[in-house]
Amino acid sequence: MQAIAFYLFYPLLWIISRLPSRLTYLLSDFAFLIVYYIIGYRKKVIINNLRIAFPDKPLKELELLCKKTTQHFCDSFIEVIMSMSMSHEEMLSRFQYTNLELINDLRAQNRPIIAMFGHQASYEWTMCLDGLVDYKIIAVYKPLANKYFNKLIVDIRQKFNSTMITMREASNSISHSITNGDMAMYGLVADQSPAKYRAQHFTTFFNKTSAVFMGSEKLAKAHDTAVVYYRCIM
Repeated sequence: MQAIAFYLFYPLLWIISRLPSRLTYLLSDFAFLIVYYIIGYRKKVIINNLRIAFPDKPLKELELLCKKTTQHFCDSFIEVIMSMSMSHEEMLSRFQYTNLELINDLRAQNRPIIAMFGHQASYEWTMCLDGLVDYKIIAVYKPLANKYFNKLIVDIRQKFNSTMITMREASNSISHSITNGDMAMYGLVADQSPAKYRAQHFTTFFNKTSAVFMGSEKLAKAHDTAVVYYRCIM
């Protein structure tokens, strides 16, 4: 069934990836209408989370933010598809990196980097960083249940010579890489809470006690790596 689903949808995804970007974003706008107004995907969850984050905002403003969040979700999804056929030059033309001198200074000091990402915008496009810095790019990801779509996502993210490693193998692989003297930048997106049975450290987030991941901090301290945070400004 996994193979059937993949081979049914792959031709459509490939065609979408070859469309002009203006037309592709029109498809995203159409998807937004279906996702938000017909399906109502995660609308209640988004509104409840926004109430926690912005308790003083009126409902109308929260609903507007909910719409923008859903639109952003649709754009991010369509941009993953666009990445299938996008060249390195085209990807770089869509955004700019700032403060690269910090990365270059750390490279001059021969220091590996733990790079922290928020789940904001199309962070898949950061894979074109390969051509801008003198680091090997190694990124941690959570595998998809469908092995065929998982391979597609991995291939997209590795198309500019990045290396993907799974969450399960991340700690050992990163430790082994650093011990071997690799000059690498290790990308991690910690945008979710740990499973309850793995929760060991808690902090206050939006006035609520929340479990947080500590793996990045432990790796950085154990191997004396630099830590940088990549922020997307839209």
